[in-house]
Amino acid sequence: MCLDRFDADYPEQAMKKRFSLHFHISTLFLLVMVLVGGAIGLLAYNTISKILLQSASDKSEAKVFQVSSNLYRLLEPPEIAVKLLANSAITDALTLSERMKRLGLLRQVLADKGEIAAVYIGYESGDFFLLRPIRTDAERTKYNAPPETHFMIQSIERQGATLEGSYLFLDSTLRLLKVDRQPDYAKKYFPRQRPWYQSAIKDSGSIITPPYLFFANRKVGVTIANKAENSRSVVAVDIELDAISKNLEEQKQTPNSKFALLDGQGFVIGITQDASLIKDSLDGSGRINLKQLNEFNSPILTQVFNVFSQKSGSNDFMDVVEVGGEKWEVDIHSFKVPGQSDFMLVSAVPQIELLAESIQFKNDLLWAIALLFILMTPAGLFLASSISKPIKFLAQETDNIRELKLHESIYVESRIQEISTLGNSLKRLKNTISAFTAYIPRDLVTSLLRSDDGIQVGGESRYLTILFSDLKDFSALSETTPTRELLRRISSYLKLMTYAIKEESGTVDKFIGDSVMAFWGAPTLNPNHAFHAAVAAIKTKRRMLKLNAGLIQEGNMPLVVRIGINTDAVLVGNIGSEERLSYTVMGDGVNIASRLEGINKEFATDIIISHSVFKEAGERLWVRPIDQITVKGRAGEILIYELLGIRGGDAETSPSATEIILCDLTSKAFNFYSAKNYESALAVYQELIEQYDDGLAKVMASKCQSHIES
Repeated sequence: MCLDRFDADYPEQAMKKRFSLHFHISTLFLLVMVLVGGAIGLLAYNTISKILLQSASDKSEAKVFQVSSNLYRLLEPPEIAVKLLANSAITDALTLSERMKRLGLLRQVLADKGEIAAVYIGYESGDFFLLRPIRTDAERTKYNAPPETHFMIQSIERQGATLEGSYLFLDSTLRLLKVDRQPDYAKKYFPRQRPWYQSAIKDSGSIITPPYLFFANRKVGVTIANKAENSRSVVAVDIELDAISKNLEEQKQTPNSKFALLDGQGFVIGITQDASLIKDSLDGSGRINLKQLNEFNSPILTQVFNVFSQKSGSNDFMDVVEVGGEKWEVDIHSFKVPGQSDFMLVSAVPQIELLAESIQFKNDLLWAIALLFILMTPAGLFLASSISKPIKFLAQETDNIRELKLHESIYVESRIQEISTLGNSLKRLKNTISAFTAYIPRDLVTSLLRSDDGIQVGGESRYLTILFSDLKDFSALSETTPTRELLRRISSYLKLMTYAIKEESGTVDKFIGDSVMAFWGAPTLNPNHAFHAAVAAIKTKRRMLKLNAGLIQEGNMPLVVRIGINTDAVLVGNIGSEERLSYTVMGDGVNIASRLEGINKEFATDIIISHSVFKEAGERLWVRPIDQITVKGRAGEILIYELLGIRGGDAETSPSATEIILCDLTSKAFNFYSAKNYESALAVYQELIEQYDDGLAKVMASKCQSHIES
């Protein structure tokens, strides 16, 4: 809806008071709504916070039980796997080849549980057979493995009185890639002396070792082992502590939650913190010292350690702990895993993060109050909309002018005098720019509108393609044709050619009587400038046929357009004086394009292109070579071609079957001509004359005859 109209002499002070009143009423109303809404929101927030605080402990406790259950499920499947393997045939395999036949079962164990770092069997004979996945290039480099390696076997096999060690590398299908003999491996690693073997061989069930440093990859982890049914071997799997920490990290309740898994002695074997679990190494046996909660540089974990150290009785614990003014929900829960004493799961969650739902509710409530405020103030919003809507339209109209969308008019009506005046000014500006674009290239106008520097005299050297056109026998036509009729015909031809040039992203430089000068590659860069110029020329030639059909039907003479195209480095830019500028091109390359247009007359052709155009786009054009010519102002000769069509073009630009034959036969004749085999060249040109009455062939045949006679 339009605003009330202001008279031209309406006092400016009154207008300011009116807008000031609207502003003050809107501001006061908004302030009241914010205060009332804020009070309601704060009350609701405090109430919801109390409710959530009561449930925070329950949520934290439930999460702890969930995480402990997940940890149990992390360790239970490997324990089941070693029990199954303990009853498999691989525990009776006496040689490496027999063990290799059972690889599929070991691979399945690794595939089912990604946290398993290795699966292996230690035999009472001292033999050892281990399969580990190779997942990274760093691991392949460490073991000198082939690039396709996906699995690695570490084997110790008794050969008579000696033990031989070797590494075997396999691809994803378990195909053997490489065998690397490791004599020192069998001398350094004794499976029967390892803690996992000695503990499991004495136990009737599964055991889990304390954390230790793995022999091969030097990572910290635990081993789950089980004595084989035949009691002559032990089956085991390794689980790295990193896998336990990763499992804890994936189950964090909030971004800053902390989980830690402690063994029965209170040492940390998994934590949601990027820190090493190892304090130091005691000796070369692989035994290590793990950190406790107070050794991770975490204030909350240190506080939990202090509280936990002072309590007696059950290890389970749940309370609110304050550190640095921040409250944390702390929960310690004990649980058992197969083959191990109690594990303890420590959980610490910031209360502020547990109350995130309350904060979200507060925000939602504030938005609801804001929405209510909007619904309760329709009059004020309607007034603001009535003022801003025409301004928004004017801004959109300004953008249309900036983008030269001059035919997309937006009707703006307002009773505010300034807005109405601005709208009328924009209309006049559109009309002015519309007229402006009819005289200079549209791309240039767009560039000027977007530039803050204004128009300046100057130019740059750029590799462009230039086109000149002219009408055959225009002087005679102008003498015999009435002025209005001549203008109608010429305008039809110029309109037709202008559209063809614009369709191919060209810039019309100027009209010189019946001549057109255009170029490609400026002001907008165009990497295919030569090709687009050729397409525009062919489109012009084809469309002139339709125009001439109408002229002939009216009883008038047809118009024959001749075109010259050249590609060269020329000067392009704003050339002239401060009083009068022209965005144009100049240079020797421009003169050559003009000369080529005139040379059409000598060779009875319609479109001539230079060799530089052919080099840029020749593989996409149907052309036929004409001759080496000398152009005035240019030293040496240049090779010129007649353009007949576009390779792979549409119905409008593709050549006819006859034109393709002309290209082939003319190329054949020109090859003879270039080799100075004028008799053979003359024969082919004569064939073109006899079959197609070709004008170019007539000219070239005459040249061949002259060479033969001389």
